[in-house]
Amino acid sequence: MIAVFILRWIGGYFDFTVSGRFPERFLNLAAKNGVNIFKIKGSGDSISACAKISERKTIIRLAEKCGCSYCENREHGMPVLCRQYRQRLGLLAGLAAGSIFCVIMSGYIWNISINCPEGINEYELRSELRELGFYEGARYEYVKTSETEHEMLIRDGRISWLSINVSGTNAAVEISSKTEIDSDNSREVPKAVSNLVSSADGKITKVSLRSGTPAVKAGEGIAKGQMLASGITELSNGETVFSDCEGEILAETAETAVFFLPKERPSVILPEAAVCKRSVAVFGLNIPLSLVTEPGSAAVSFSDKRKLTLFSAPVPVFYTEERFYEQGNEAAVPDRETAEALLKKRAALYGAFLEQERFTRILEKKETLTETDEGYRLEVRYRCERNIAEKVYIDIRDGS
Repeated sequence: MIAVFILRWIGGYFDFTVSGRFPERFLNLAAKNGVNIFKIKGSGDSISACAKISERKTIIRLAEKCGCSYCENREHGMPVLCRQYRQRLGLLAGLAAGSIFCVIMSGYIWNISINCPEGINEYELRSELRELGFYEGARYEYVKTSETEHEMLIRDGRISWLSINVSGTNAAVEISSKTEIDSDNSREVPKAVSNLVSSADGKITKVSLRSGTPAVKAGEGIAKGQMLASGITELSNGETVFSDCEGEILAETAETAVFFLPKERPSVILPEAAVCKRSVAVFGLNIPLSLVTEPGSAAVSFSDKRKLTLFSAPVPVFYTEERFYEQGNEAAVPDRETAEALLKKRAALYGAFLEQERFTRILEKKETLTETDEGYRLEVRYRCERNIAEKVYIDIRDGS
């Protein structure tokens, strides 16, 4: 109900009263002409209700047609406010300036929280981070968290592990210090120590690590099972740092998918989108943009969710578009042209699955259709870009 009220308020609506001997006839004519009337109240020979501003002329015409008198009371909604404040340019300019200011300021880091262990002074740590360009007021796009983490490990011998996590305008710095656990000066290592290995053959396009030491760089070819990043880092002072590798390593990979359609069996067909449902989420409030009825349980749905940006800065507004496809049965034996169309639709759905569920970006695809006595075979070869980093934990013990 809240979403419906918001949509009516944005479009604008007005109150009116229709009176006469047979006001019920007016309601019947309005329903017959598709006029949406709401908040209906009856009192004797008169009826009070609300309708959209865009339907005012139709309502006046219908009232005259059924011999009733028409009286308009008051308008409500955004169009009314726009007419009232269109001469107040200062208010609009202030609103625009405030919006631009918030968008620009959201691109900076304004709060840095540091979890300092015993033996490390927070003020000294902040001074070292400032020298590396990481401080409150720094623009986020100029902050290189991975390089800052590695440089801090080299500069400060008291730190065994450091992680910088940025969320919006806030940043959190997590630190672990080197701990003496016995008389042999052995150090406590993290509970989880891991490497990143490749899950497929390909060519590296981007390396983005939050922790660990990269073993590859962009442009290199790699094989499945090859180590991409190491959780064991040798510092310039001869010490060894253990860490749990975190990050993404993107690579171009090749993938082949085969789709088969038999000639003598019923096949599932997927017609064009029957229903398209759109909505906008603002600060967690979901506002529908299209009031449609969803198909039955036999339908298949796919959703596309996008986060809006303003001047390259993300804003807390999400646009979602959900498409519903109806499934049916086709008992006739398909010809080559029909089979090719059906198989290509299956391939398109599989491509959408790769992009949405496996976070894969399809760079290129090549389709080959062959016909046999049993049916039609469509082979699709994809050239993709995806994260191939796969975490493998290692056990560090004495003598291992």
